[in-house]
Amino acid sequence: MTKINTGGPVYPSDCVYVNGVVVPAHTLATGGMSLRAFAAINMGGFDDDVQVAFASAFNSDTHPDKNDYLAWAIWWAKANARFRCIHADALIAALGEGQ
Repeated sequence: MTKINTGGPVYPSDCVYVNGVVVPAHTLATGGMSLRAFAAINMGGFDDDVQVAFASAFNSDTHPDKNDYLAWAIWWAKANARFRCIHADALIAALGEGQ
């Protein structure tokens, strides 16, 4: 499995404050939200007229029974999240190419 390019931290910093003490950021395990996560959260999702067949391309499982509303909500959320990640990955790739 290839490593996903997250684009690095959204708000990079050389140092952070921990309990009022300045600590070099590279010594901490926490890096905050990645550019990929930030972009995916802020990207627009599917348009209102997206068809089930199109959304199915983003989900490995088939769509749920039409009367199971919770399963439908989860299914659409997964498809929408994958769609947003594809856009975020394209943004990071374009930024890396200097576009």
